[in-house]
Parts: sequence; structure tokens; C-alpha cells
Amino acid sequence: MKLNLIKRLCLMALLPAVIASIPPAGAHEAPAAAQKPYRPLSLDDIERFHGHLGPSVILGVRMGEDAVLNHGFPRCFGIKVEAVCDAAPPGSCLLDGIQLSTGATLGKANIERKDGDAVEVTMRDEKRKARIQYRIKDTTRHLLDQWKKDSLPVDEQARKIYGMNAADLFEINESTE
Repeated sequence: MKLNLIKRLCLMALLPAVIASIPPAGAHEAPAAAQKPYRPLSLDDIERFHGHLGPSVILGVRMGEDAVLNHGFPRCFGIKVEAVCDAAPPGSCLLDGIQLSTGATLGKANIERKDGDAVEVTMRDEKRKARIQYRIKDTTRHLLDQWKKDSLPVDEQARKIYGMNAADLFEINESTE
């Protein structure tokens, strides 16, 4: 009987600490995977995820890697992405590259696609209230058109884009909200 009373008193003393350790509803602490050092994606990584190599998936990867590596945007959690692109391949392949490189996914509902005339991707760092926007440069668009005209296979186009820097491919605008 005395032992049960001691157990109850101990539980009552610990209860406030246990309750305080429970995060509020909707609060997410970034899992360990989101906190690991980021390594740039290899062509094999991209092909394994997407199923093949093409220019659109690589453009998406370049956007995401630039945001994470060069502009300090978070991976997986704390990032929101809005992508204006085609709903069907090859334009929508951009989304796979962004998901793979940023960790923003359809399942976590922190990436969304919208219809529009020109490709435009906006990423938001929710903690810092930072925003970065990517638009494909005219020179990049002309290069892609020329490769298509020359019947350059899509995997070769992808490899060429993979070797290019984000600043050469996109107009990049960073701001705070």
C-alpha cells in the first residue's frame, strides 16, 4: 500500500515535465535526415528517383541545390515551394528535381504546382522569412530549343545542364517577406 502511494506521488511529480515535453499540435521538429549535411546529388541519384535523365528534372535539381547550398534554405521542413510549370511531362519533371533536392514533397504538402505560361519557382524559408525565385533565362531556353532542333537525346541534354551553374541557367531573385 505504501509502495503504491510512493509510485503515485512520483508520477504526479513527473507529469508536468512529461506534459511540457509534448510539442504543440502542428509543431514539427526536423527529423535527423533533414539535419544531415547536404551533399549534391549525383546523376545516378537523380536517375534512380526520376526513372531517367532529362533536362527538366535537372533544372529542378539545380534550383533546389542552389537554394539549399548557396542561399541557406532548409531541407525537408521549414521550406515551402510554389512551382509554376506544365501539369504534364516534360515540364512537370521539374517538380521531381525540386522534391529530390529540397526535400519539399507532395506528401508533406510543402510543394505545390500552379498553371502558368512561364516556368517560375518560388521557395520560402519559413523561419527566416526569406524568399527566392527562379526563372529560366532566355539563353537557357534558347539552348534547350537548339538541342531539341539538333535532336540531341534528352539524357545528353540533362548531362550538359548538370554541368552548369544555377546562375548561368536562371534569373535568381532573393528577398525577405
